[in-house]
Amino acid sequence: ESVKSLRTGCEIPFEMPTVCPSCGHPVVRDDAGEGAAVRCVYAGCPAQNARGIIHFASKGAMNIEGLGPSLVELLLANGKISDPADLYSLTVEDLEGLERMGTKSASNLISAIEASKERGLEKLLYALGIRQVGEVAAEEIALTMGSLDAVMNADFESFSKIQDVGEITATAIVEFFSNEKNIELIEKLENAGLKTNSSAEPRKETLSGLTFVLTGTLPTMTRDEATELIKKNGGKVSSSVSKKTSYVVAGEEAGSKLTKATALGVPVIDEDKLKSMLNK
Repeated sequence: ESVKSLRTGCEIPFEMPTVCPSCGHPVVRDDAGEGAAVRCVYAGCPAQNARGIIHFASKGAMNIEGLGPSLVELLLANGKISDPADLYSLTVEDLEGLERMGTKSASNLISAIEASKERGLEKLLYALGIRQVGEVAAEEIALTMGSLDAVMNADFESFSKIQDVGEITATAIVEFFSNEKNIELIEKLENAGLKTNSSAEPRKETLSGLTFVLTGTLPTMTRDEATELIKKNGGKVSSSVSKKTSYVVAGEEAGSKLTKATALGVPVIDEDKLKSMLNK
């Protein structure tokens, strides 16, 4: 809410910028996802490049300890790197002599970069900075597809069927892997020796197309364990019962969700029945 009493009369109406303040190229209005934004779409924008490398190294992505924003900016300014893949070509000699970078800290950073090669497809997909692809979606895609090659060769329909991946995200993924510059980056990462397969077993399709709601206390599993089991077999888990619910899995002291399932005619099963569905 505005505070009109603090206005002096010198206020200037805000105008959305028409060019990127970093590279000077025109920005484009983007109405996809939640809310509207203007974005620089110039592939060579230095600000975008820096932010991309910072994101790549961040904790939720490749988790390269010791490689923070300031060091990324320093490496770029000194011409040591130009994209995320260049990180894997760095040597101790490249780093020594940089501001606040001695032999020991340089060696530690090289070790951290090397360790990040084993993060797996889940983290790599998130690290690539694909629009609309957060950590949860990246994990779901990795579990479903199993390998980077499979992801790169998949089509819109394949992505849109994955849990936590809608049409907007599916479009963004296909566009990302249709970009020649992105393909070149991925080839550099693969040549550097990064692990490009999922760290977990590929998701099965046993429960594909089915939505479950859990209620009450199950005999041998916690709700989190049951949720993970359902997801690993291609099913979805919802927090509320609706006509679109396929099954309600009920344990002891099931509450209002069981009542609603009965009223809507949604099938109610127990833990044993859920397990038997997985063994078909």
